[in-house]
Amino acid sequence: MKNYVSPGNAITHKYTADVAAGKMVDIGNIIGIAQSTGISGMTGELGVVGVYDLAAESGPILKGSQVYRVVASNTITSADTGGLLQPVGIVWKDKAVADLTANVKINFGGSKGTTGLSGDTGPLP
Repeated sequence: MKNYVSPGNAITHKYTADVAAGKMVDIGNIIGIAQSTGISGMTGELGVVGVYDLAAESGPILKGSQVYRVVASNTITSADTGGLLQPVGIVWKDKAVADLTANVKINFGGSKGTTGLSGDTGPLP
């Protein structure tokens, strides 16, 4: 197909703050995962499709649950009190109370629009 650009698994992004590899980065209506460490002003690649092990707030989260980004701690939570947090995706494997991370299929699921990302069958804002 002559208008095909890429599979859409990663996006190039200019960092507005320093970022460590593996950390979540907000890109408008989607979340990207830094593929390498970068400094403010530097351009880097962010993964936007797939399942990632992300830092999580304490408490259990069941597989299939929608999770959201807590900006202050750059962690995920299943509690979106007041609808103010950015959706990240769906928990891919049950998270136990003591687990510090959760497996999350990013940019997948939700209830407020669609991401249009490769492999996405669920809506996101």
